[in-house]
Amino acid sequence: MFGKIIKLSFKSIFNNKMRSFLTMLGIIIGVMAVVILVSITQGTASGITSSISDMGSDAITAQITDEDVTITYEDLESLEDNRFIESVSPIITTTLTVKKNSTSSSYSIKGVTQSYFNTTDIAIQSGRIVRASDDEYSTKVAVIGTDVATDLFGTWDAVGGTITVDDQIYTVIGVLEEEGSSLTGSDNSSVLIPYSTAAKVTGSSAVTTFYAKSTSSDTVESAVSYIENYLYRLTSDEDAFR
Repeated sequence: MFGKIIKLSFKSIFNNKMRSFLTMLGIIIGVMAVVILVSITQGTASGITSSISDMGSDAITAQITDEDVTITYEDLESLEDNRFIESVSPIITTTLTVKKNSTSSSYSIKGVTQSYFNTTDIAIQSGRIVRASDDEYSTKVAVIGTDVATDLFGTWDAVGGTITVDDQIYTVIGVLEEEGSSLTGSDNSSVLIPYSTAAKVTGSSAVTTFYAKSTSSDTVESAVSYIENYLYRLTSDEDAFR
């Protein structure tokens, strides 16, 4: 019986060659379309996962969105006492013209604390990072990205050199490792200076953005929940931050 069914099937196929060909072609195209779609989806997911991995699965970014709310660096220090939070780093960001002799260009200027380098997992290839003493005494020192070093010095060997930021001379104390692009961008074109120094440059020490690092990827949600509750206690407005 089974053999007879197979014979009838083949006979039907040979008797209707064009219809059979078109049916097979439709099936082949359909399968190929599904395979291509799945491949594209997996590739996109892999790219997003890679970007998130580069950013850090334990990384948290908080922003104060209400201009009438003022939060200080000191307000955030107690966050590190929480068992789910490893480090917290406020940041001041502005854009200024940076000069080296006759060469000048606009770069992102970031006022950071010593904890910034641990919180964001950013590394330096030469020199040193911004230290707590730099922040305490508002020293005019800078850690620069590789693009800045190349543009202004023509080499990554820039430690010990000087640059002019906002008409003030800064000593380059470190050069960052070159970074690829990620969801948070990169610091290749950034100039990192002490937080207190940046506060004097911008005329404000108020925190509008800060980064936090949870103790592990498993404690991120707990850390976020604690930060949200803490900011709500400070601002009394759940729409004042995100």
